[in-house]
Amino acid sequence: HETPGWSYGASFSCTPEYGEMVTWLNQGFDAFKNTPEWIALCNKYPTMKCDMNLFQYRNIKTTANPEIADHPYQHADIVFATEANWATHNYLKNTVLFGFDVELTKAVCAKAGKTCAIVKAPLESIWPSDYTTFGWPVNLKLYAGEGHQERWFHCAMGIINIFPRQQSIAFTNAYTDGAKSRVGFVVPDAEAAMFPGDAANKVVGVVKAYAATTYFTHNQGVLFNPVNVIQYASPEALFEAVRSKLIKSAYVDSTTAHKFLNTTAGFQMVHARAGWSDGVAYGCHPEYGDMVAVLNAALVAYKASAEYTALCGRYPTIECDTAASTFANAKTKANPELADHPTTRADIVIATEANWGDQNYVRNGVVGGFDVELAREVCALAGKTCAIVPAPWQSVWPREYSRFGWPVNTMTYPGEGHQARWFHCVVGTWHTVSRQQSIAFSDPYTDQNVPDAGFVVGAAQAATFAADAAGATGGILT
Repeated sequence: HETPGWSYGASFSCTPEYGEMVTWLNQGFDAFKNTPEWIALCNKYPTMKCDMNLFQYRNIKTTANPEIADHPYQHADIVFATEANWATHNYLKNTVLFGFDVELTKAVCAKAGKTCAIVKAPLESIWPSDYTTFGWPVNLKLYAGEGHQERWFHCAMGIINIFPRQQSIAFTNAYTDGAKSRVGFVVPDAEAAMFPGDAANKVVGVVKAYAATTYFTHNQGVLFNPVNVIQYASPEALFEAVRSKLIKSAYVDSTTAHKFLNTTAGFQMVHARAGWSDGVAYGCHPEYGDMVAVLNAALVAYKASAEYTALCGRYPTIECDTAASTFANAKTKANPELADHPTTRADIVIATEANWGDQNYVRNGVVGGFDVELAREVCALAGKTCAIVPAPWQSVWPREYSRFGWPVNTMTYPGEGHQARWFHCVVGTWHTVSRQQSIAFSDPYTDQNVPDAGFVVGAAQAATFAADAAGATGGILT
């Protein structure tokens, strides 16, 4: 039962960013497959089913081949990621990528005069619900995912802009209307009238890594008082739990809710809340301030065009931005919660743990501290553009490297954040001899002659506690 035609044959496969390399390889193929050496090579390996028809393949969507994705044939200026799993914003149908975000991105890139590549990436690589690899079973600090950190892409499409996320990622202007967006509880009709607005004593289901989940958990104890919160891997898993009565409420954004409500009777959204976000936008690594600026200019132009109006007409469930709204990644008196991100390409990317006392922290969702303010002043006086990004401490100095044969990092190898170039430098790092073997240190900004290490003991033990801790059991941070 052999089935021909199930594939296009064996080829080189390249990351779409490198369109110029695909072009070079195709040129090489076109030349080589017209030579006696090609025939000789195929004869040397008789089990190979060589292409003798000089078939040419192009990564271009056509009327004849609508299932093929468009990928560039020159180097991409901007690489966009899409989850490909969010209602009509971005999705797969019969394995083919569709959605409002996808069409919009192609149009915005054309308006900007930029060559763009679109790649699929898991949402957890964009916004992880946990960073267990780096010591955080729950991503309380809202560190951006490894896709951002390791530059799998420059920007992600279809990202709801809420300020806790903006501490780590630079957002463009929105392309949906944040004022129209809602977030609320999806509950059975029978529960709707009695369901409390703060979910007091209720079990609430949420989707891992979703903006609505971040908003809900950030406001627990303030706006919401559930007895328990259960996180699900996908909207499908969440709503199946609601449908099968494993839980009776789900907290989601209106876009996610409508996809479920439009196909499932007997449920409704209650306590819908406006003003929770700044709309859907592109989220870019703060290093790429120049790309944010280019995309903003293109969005302003495109949102004023008839093409945008037509696109919105094709997607009636999308709450398009007709108010020509703009967004700036800048802290102001009116918006003190926003982080400052550059509007040009950063010369230096500086990481902060955002979890070390007054040195660096996240408080009420906002990154701050001595180190953060210091870094901004130092960069300004150096005449350099800097981006400050939160990163887990275990990505800076890991306690173990089990994947590479070291259950305990006794060699003081620097972490994956350093090794994979998540950042150039880290602020708030103690300078020790063992660390300096791997990492270059700047001048210090704290006094090396002031003791800053010692034992914390009970007051009753202080006078008799031995300086070498002889006979005592001590604890340390890894």
